[in-house]
Amino acid sequence: MNKQRFSAFLIGTVLTVFLVSLNRFSLAQEEGNEATQSSAPMIQRAPTRQTEEPAAPSEESGLNAAPTLSSIRVAGSALRPGNSTVGWPSSGGGGCIYASEGSANIVWNTPVYLPRGSTVDHLRMYYDNTTVEDCTGWFTVYNQNGDLVIERSMNSVGTGGHGFADTSTIDHTIDYSQYSYVLNWRPNHAGIKMQLCGFRIFYTPPAIRRTTVVIPLGE
Repeated sequence: MNKQRFSAFLIGTVLTVFLVSLNRFSLAQEEGNEATQSSAPMIQRAPTRQTEEPAAPSEESGLNAAPTLSSIRVAGSALRPGNSTVGWPSSGGGGCIYASEGSANIVWNTPVYLPRGSTVDHLRMYYDNTTVEDCTGWFTVYNQNGDLVIERSMNSVGTGGHGFADTSTIDHTIDYSQYSYVLNWRPNHAGIKMQLCGFRIFYTPPAIRRTTVVIPLGE
């Protein structure tokens, strides 16, 4: 081997060794970086969501908008006459009632229990009237002394049998700390031709305040 060939061989060998060493160094550096990343603590951020800022309390904020009109029914057979001399059988179905004997002018009644804070809109009376007389029903409010505070009445109309009649607007808010509430009825006729079949009280339920509960995600 002459000197030129030997020099070329030596240079090639040194260059090969250098490249191999450089490649190994690069691989070792990448592995070190991966090890460092894997050993570092991982920080996980809980997902977040935007919530609407609650409005400041006011006369309307936090209240349900325009509550719908509700109602309860009271069967006619729930009422009783205020005098023990008046007979009171019910109709065949059991829901209607009438004065079978005694004075037809005696008032019949039953107490009313609505949710406190409700506003009474009006009262409807259901009847079965086949006589020329008209019966009378009314919604009555008494104070703690038994004095009359509010009274709204309605009468049966005609002799056509089953029908109903409404009072005018009552617009009273239920407050049991001051008032008592009664449904009254006067048949004005003794006998099965004048029957009370029930009352229906229309009212607005008390306003319900909305409560917003925010639950953080990720907990």
